[in-house]
Amino acid sequence: GTNIVVTQLQFVQRPPSTVNAALSQTTVINCTGSLAPGVPYTNAHWSTPQCIKSSSRRNVLSNGTLIITNATIADSGLYQCSTSFGREKVTANVAISVPRADTSWMLTSDRWGG
Repeated sequence: GTNIVVTQLQFVQRPPSTVNAALSQTTVINCTGSLAPGVPYTNAHWSTPQCIKSSSRRNVLSNGTLIITNATIADSGLYQCSTSFGREKVTANVAISVPRADTSWMLTSDRWGG
């Protein structure tokens, strides 16, 4: 007899669809595929379908984790994690939002003379 092994590529750690990153902080987003239950497959690739400038503050670890250090408003946008094996490919889109700093407290303290 011949043994036939059927694998289906899937996410073990699927990234969330939206991430609210804090200004000037580090954001970590996991993305790991799997060929079989309990067998991680780390051929993950991150891309930015929108025009987001490349930055040395964005790094992808060998396990597929995206790390954005010292997040800025320029890091906001749509990111895509994909992993493939042969002809199989799975993708996940992540919308990352980095809000502007809240400066409303400055107006309040000025108003009260403090």
